[in-house]
Amino acid sequence: MADPATISDANGEWFELHNPGEAPVSLAGFQIASANDANVTISGAVTIAPGGYAVFAKNPDNAANGGVNAVFSFGALNLANNATDWLLIRDNVGALVDSVSWGATPPTGASRAKRAMLIDCTPFNDARAWGTSTTNYVSTNRGTPGLVNDVSDYSAPDLCGGGVPGGPVATVTVVPNPASVAVGASRAFTATPRDAGGTTVTTTFTWTSSNPAVASIDPATGIATGVALGTATITATAANGVSGTSALTVAAAGDVATVTVGGATIPIGFQTQIFGTARDGAGAVVTTTFTWAVDPADASKLSIDANGVITGIAAGSARVTATAPNGISGTATITIETPVVANPAVYANNVEFGTPTDANPTDDFIIARPQAVISYNRNTGGPNWVSYNLDAGQFGTEDRCNCFTNEPAVIAQGFPVIRTSDYTNGGYDRGHMQRSADRTLASYENATTFYLSNVVPQTADLNQGVWASQEIFIADLARVSNKELFIITGPAFTGPARFIKDEGKIRIPDFTWKIVVALDRNADLSSITSWDDLATTQVIAVSMPNITGIRNANWRDYQVSVDSLESLTGYDFLSALPDNYEAAIEAGDRPPVANVSGPTTGIEGQSLTFSGSSSTDPDAGDVLSYRWTFSDGSSATGASVSKTFADNGAYTARLTVVDRLGWERSATQAVAVSNAAPVATLGTSSGTTVAANVGWLAQLRFSDAGLRDGSWRVLFDWGDGTSFSTLLTAPPVTTPLQRGKIWTTPGTYTVIVTVTDKDGGVATESRTVTVTP
Repeated sequence: MADPATISDANGEWFELHNPGEAPVSLAGFQIASANDANVTISGAVTIAPGGYAVFAKNPDNAANGGVNAVFSFGALNLANNATDWLLIRDNVGALVDSVSWGATPPTGASRAKRAMLIDCTPFNDARAWGTSTTNYVSTNRGTPGLVNDVSDYSAPDLCGGGVPGGPVATVTVVPNPASVAVGASRAFTATPRDAGGTTVTTTFTWTSSNPAVASIDPATGIATGVALGTATITATAANGVSGTSALTVAAAGDVATVTVGGATIPIGFQTQIFGTARDGAGAVVTTTFTWAVDPADASKLSIDANGVITGIAAGSARVTATAPNGISGTATITIETPVVANPAVYANNVEFGTPTDANPTDDFIIARPQAVISYNRNTGGPNWVSYNLDAGQFGTEDRCNCFTNEPAVIAQGFPVIRTSDYTNGGYDRGHMQRSADRTLASYENATTFYLSNVVPQTADLNQGVWASQEIFIADLARVSNKELFIITGPAFTGPARFIKDEGKIRIPDFTWKIVVALDRNADLSSITSWDDLATTQVIAVSMPNITGIRNANWRDYQVSVDSLESLTGYDFLSALPDNYEAAIEAGDRPPVANVSGPTTGIEGQSLTFSGSSSTDPDAGDVLSYRWTFSDGSSATGASVSKTFADNGAYTARLTVVDRLGWERSATQAVAVSNAAPVATLGTSSGTTVAANVGWLAQLRFSDAGLRDGSWRVLFDWGDGTSFSTLLTAPPVTTPLQRGKIWTTPGTYTVIVTVTDKDGGVATESRTVTVTP
């Protein structure tokens, strides 16, 4: 770091990374950390050239940091110049790339540098692994930022534990191997020395050619030159005599000089196709054919056909060879693993919402596994549909196996066999219907998605673009949103039949489609028992054309109804749902919205008007019907209704609106109905004057809007201290209640009649009567 006397720690800290390899290394997304801080992620385009150096500074401004030209600022990360700190770097997936620590504090203004850059020994906390820079890069600031370290001597003893770093050389690896070169052209070789522990060490090499008449080589630089057609062995010999070799072919331009073959790892019982690459002496790719063979010693582990399709037979590794017509060959090692099977209990019913059926069951060969249920069509060479369950518990860390395999159930039926090579050079991707990444708990789970019964031809733009986008969205519903998914997916054929490579084996679909029913985690068909349940059920249906030019399209633009997919494919989907629920959900119907307007208070016997006319339906053209129920047991129909409550109390008016497919939604309104007092009239047939000791007749009539307000208590107060009381079960509306009275003492009397209903409602009427002698 820069001199702390003039540059603070906050500005002057820096460190340097070195790339000793032969290819540039991008550090985008890599992480750095020290003992004192959290990770700092490297952002932007930070690349270290082969053999190059990259400087990271706390402050990237070289005017403030002491003159260091940095490619990235590590900002808040702090480095302590003592034995308690360390520094590490991880790659963009979190794997450790390198780490160091140090055990001595350098003099002021001087940088510490590793003595041997290529020795990988962690931790480097032995002070002897580090040296103090002596080169001044600015003023008296010592170090070599961006350059090779100036402390190259290394004589430290055993720091790594078991062997002295730097020697002795135990193995030498020469690349490229094999190699080719044209006559008159040159090819550079490099050699990597390692000690017995596999640690890269430092040494010098002497390069030789076994046949200088075919290929010469510079003994110091390792650059070979093609002299004549033929082969030669290139040897790099370390200072202690240990050597490594590479096979070099000198060939004419256009002739196959080298063959390389890609390796593979597959489970037992599965397949993959491997390929060879032929190059001429100039390194240009040559188009040719290959003869494939498996090492006889490994024939019990795998087989290989004329197209390079290998089939795993037994666990282990096996060598396969691809030989060009001129005899030049290349080999690869194939690893066959014992498949690991997950507990099938993690999967729910893959056809929970019913097995799709159409009018022609003869082309539906059902293949049922815990991982999925498939309807296979021998005439199209692929699935009619694939149905499976998905939730967060079915995701794991298993890698994609790339083991496209002919379906054993199809072979057992004697149907035409579809092989992965039938797709090769056909112009279409092998498109999974059940997504490979949806079955990652174990190797067998993932491998089952590579059965060709689960695959249809898709354009690259569809498979890798818009289709993949919706696959990720759907998977995140399960993995992130914790939904329980039931998925049905497959191809659709609408136009003239087209086949891969015009071979009549694998029909190219015009569309691929998918239906997803999304429920809460662990829910299933039995969870849908009401329209309210249906309203919380998410259904997604898509149909995408199998064409080019849609890679970057928005998958939501291809959303359709399940009904339209039934018309497209001829299959009946979601048949396990009750018919009314099925009809609504397949039409893409959405629930109506019920709204009630009307009074919240009223009086018994009063006519109240309730309206549902503000209810709506989001689906164009849907006409609603209206059904009313009241908590007094009555009901009505129509957008608006009148209602009279016979008694006071707390009531509820409930509106249910129903759309054309039967989808119901309800709304309620509370109504407080108060009591209505009786209404009374008091009459007489005797007039207002009567003689003493002569009878006077009172006639009472009353009514009550509360038809259920009985019984009614009637009290006659005769005004002379006497009274009469009775209880009536019905109001005397037309025929009056009559009661006679005889006064013996002349005077003026006020007759008061009181009528009281069961709820305390009172009606009072009076008459003044004059009694004469």
